[in-house]
Amino acid sequence: MMQYTELERSSARHRASLSAREATHLLERPLYCPECGFKIGVAYSDCAGHVRTKCQKCKTVSILNLAYFRRASKKARLATGKLLPVWEDD
Repeated sequence: MMQYTELERSSARHRASLSAREATHLLERPLYCPECGFKIGVAYSDCAGHVRTKCQKCKTVSILNLAYFRRASKKARLATGKLLPVWEDD
């Protein structure tokens, strides 16, 4: 098992604090599981590309293109988000 030296730990802490300060002015957009609708993460406005994530609720592993998950109002997200079950009459 590799252990970090004190210099490596302080460097990692410094980079983490810089990252947090840089993100204060960015807009957040939530990412939801395409299977169950559970919130699986947050993407910031400067994020681009693809991300692989695992839903903590339904355990589905998904690859998401962040361009498809732009920030939308809650009203618009609910209208287009989850699919409702279709009930068929026999």
